[in-house]
Amino acid sequence: MLTGRTSRVRSQPLILIADDDLVMRCTMGGVLRESGYAIVEAENGLQALELAETHRPDVIVLDLIMPGIDGFEVCTRIRQNPELADTPVLVLTGLEESQAILHAFEIGATDFATKPVSAPLLSHRVRFMLRSTVALRDLRDSESRLADAQRLAQLGNWEWDVNSGTVVGSVEASGLLGFGDSGQRHHIEDMYARVDLCDLPMIREAMASAIQGDCALDVSCRLVLPGQQSRSVHLLGRVIRGQNGDEALRMTGTIQDITERTRAEDRIRSLAYYDGLTGLPNRLLFTDKVRMAMSLASRRGSKLALLLVDLDNFKGINDSLGHNAGDKVLKAVGERLRDVIRDHDTVVRDPFRDEFCPVARLGGDEFLIAIANLKSGEDAAVVAGRLLASLRAPLIVDENELFMAASIGISVFPDDGSDFEEIFKNADVALYHAKDAGRNTAEFFSASLNEAAMYRMLIETSMRRSLERNEMSLHYQPQYDVVENRLLGAEALLRWQHPDLGSVSPAQFIPLAERIGMIAPLTEFVMTSACRQLREWQQLGAHDLTIAVNLSAQLFRQPDLLLQVCAIPASMGIDASSIELEITETALLDDAQEAERVLALLRARGFRIALDDFGAGFSSLSHLRRFTLDTLKIDRSFIRDLVGSTREIEIVGALIALARRLGVEPVAEGIEEISQQAVLVSLGCRVMQGYLFGRPMSVADFTTLVQQAGNPACPALAA
Repeated sequence: MLTGRTSRVRSQPLILIADDDLVMRCTMGGVLRESGYAIVEAENGLQALELAETHRPDVIVLDLIMPGIDGFEVCTRIRQNPELADTPVLVLTGLEESQAILHAFEIGATDFATKPVSAPLLSHRVRFMLRSTVALRDLRDSESRLADAQRLAQLGNWEWDVNSGTVVGSVEASGLLGFGDSGQRHHIEDMYARVDLCDLPMIREAMASAIQGDCALDVSCRLVLPGQQSRSVHLLGRVIRGQNGDEALRMTGTIQDITERTRAEDRIRSLAYYDGLTGLPNRLLFTDKVRMAMSLASRRGSKLALLLVDLDNFKGINDSLGHNAGDKVLKAVGERLRDVIRDHDTVVRDPFRDEFCPVARLGGDEFLIAIANLKSGEDAAVVAGRLLASLRAPLIVDENELFMAASIGISVFPDDGSDFEEIFKNADVALYHAKDAGRNTAEFFSASLNEAAMYRMLIETSMRRSLERNEMSLHYQPQYDVVENRLLGAEALLRWQHPDLGSVSPAQFIPLAERIGMIAPLTEFVMTSACRQLREWQQLGAHDLTIAVNLSAQLFRQPDLLLQVCAIPASMGIDASSIELEITETALLDDAQEAERVLALLRARGFRIALDDFGAGFSSLSHLRRFTLDTLKIDRSFIRDLVGSTREIEIVGALIALARRLGVEPVAEGIEEISQQAVLVSLGCRVMQGYLFGRPMSVADFTTLVQQAGNPACPALAA
């Protein structure tokens, strides 16, 4: 018996024979020695384990039935030893039971032979197992070299079983995907979960196209792993199909970390396509992106505006303060222009990807802005007005307070040209017109569009100062209980009398106020004026009078501001029950749960709640079920054709009956004829509003109505 630990570098392969039968050991040892192998023998299982650990043989021939520790246990322990885990084990058994042989394979046997084993068969089996061992070791060495190469190249391989949806990857691939150890199977959705949300639709489409046979997989994307920075990877893959070539069985591919390469490319791209001073796109990149946006606008039938911005008197800054100060001014102006475009409303539609800024610096003190997806070219004037306003705010540069101004030329695609060069040329023409007009202004290339746009700019600019100039006022349209012939209250309606433009329609300035952030101060003005006037009417004896105030849907998106406005009645000593807050269905659509909470707070303060224009929205009935209301104002569209229309009468009758059933007071608005009033009374509606009872009237006229002797009544009803 050999003793001591033997090196694996041998002149002859070493075979360990473990059998309690001395004759069998001698017989097999003789056969294998004649075949050129060195032999070490063990007469029981415990000795076999000791010799295997000491000598680490190339092959172990193991009898399954031995006293003490049998061959099954020996094989199990051998496989638990990392240094022996790959050693081939040939088990010998006199058992003919298939279960014993199956169990031997389950615990790690490489092959088996039944006793007595013939000499040629034994020699053949050992030779085959040695060849397999050499091949396995070569494979392991090759895999190790491949793993090292992949690690250096940050490249890994993966395989996707299409039918089961599972993915398995190499060490490097598993590391890149955050899968942990290699060899473990994960679902394809686990792989998708690592992809940046912006890239996910593209990756899914690329994988699906490869499976369908449209193309091979060749795509780059970003991965986002928990606790790690985003990394860029490149995926290659090919599909393995069934024998008929139709069914996709699996996809094999590689994944490579290209983060550093992508960063280097980004740096090169930044130098080539972005202005080094402001960080804005330069003309080369901007022109390419605008051409793409123009192509998209052509397909959609929308418009795109180019705004060419040139700073007025910028040369004076360079001459007086130096070029360093001039550079700081240009950087600050670029930031302001970008902020105006990024932060404002539906007029501004950025057609580009998130990383592209629709503001470019052309050079010197010139900037170019693209506004896409415009319904009307004149919408660009609103943006131009904001740009000019943003530049008027002073700049602090090197402790100097500077006041900037700019001229803007605007041209619109496709109205003013069919390609970028023509649109840009016309914007330049418009810019010179703006400078000739006195600077610090914007001009359209199109004269007709310029006139409409300037009117819109004037409206917006004037509205911001309308309150301080006392141009806004309230008119009041009366509401009557026609059964008792009694004045119940009025709806407060905002009116704007512009000193130059005359009366501006609420349909024109209310949406504008919502868009430019003026609706809150206007609502505060309405609430304050209405409460002040109601207090005067109450002093005249009209203690039961109710004033209805309209609330914008936009205020429901700012509940804190809304509740602040609705605190005005209490601050003026007005009982909140004298104020009815009219809301439209639009205010309830965006966030019904939040709207329900805010309405509950308003009702808790004592306000009456009215749902205005009922029937015009698609979810009216759900609102009646969910929200607690006091008044239901039936939309005037149902009243217009009420007389002589059986269908309209049935609809209005159903609305009135539904309101009554829910304990809500129905109010009909838009009543212009006595015949309409008669039909509504017959249907059970008694509270009405419309030209028949009085148009919106000034404070003085409504005060006269309140001062009528006795119970103020409607002249139309009294006649």
